[in-house]
This record gives sequence, C-alpha cells and structure tokens, in this order.
Amino acid sequence: MNEECQNQTLDIRDYLSPLAVLKVRSLLNNMKDGQILEVWSNDFETKGVLKQVIKNSNDELLRIEKQREYEKIYIKRHTPHQIQGASATVS
Repeated sequence: MNEECQNQTLDIRDYLSPLAVLKVRSLLNNMKDGQILEVWSNDFETKGVLKQVIKNSNDELLRIEKQREYEKIYIKRHTPHQIQGASATVS
C-alpha cells in the first residue's frame, strides 16, 4: 500500500462536540476514497453527532469498538463520484 492510501487515526478524547466533529470532518475531507479514519472519542454527545453527520454524507460508519475509557469509531471515506466527461472548471 502506498503512502497516499494509508489510513488515519484521530484522537479527539480531549475535545467536545462540535469542535470534535469539525476536526473529524476536516480530516475526512482531506482523505482519499476508500481510506479509513479511526477516531478515538470519550464523549457520548460527539459519538451521536458523528453518527448523524456520517449518515448524511457519502462516508460510511464501519463499526464502533468500546475500549475501557473511550470508543474507537471507524469511518470509511467515500468521495462523491464525478460524472465522466463533466468539467469542474470555474470562471
């Protein structure tokens, strides 16, 4: 696997929603299609908001693993597919 396809880990255990969710979205937006983001969170509210944000996006919630003092949330990045032949040129 080349470096561009490596998965990412984000520790947001010291952050609360909405800042934690913004950090996750920011990192996901910079990831390539198919990459997996492993998020470490100990805030119940953040987990709930993340689930809703992911549900309303192209990304996929793979699983949530409970640890002793936090949870690992696995999110697979899915970028919107471009229409073949379409140009994204902006004047």
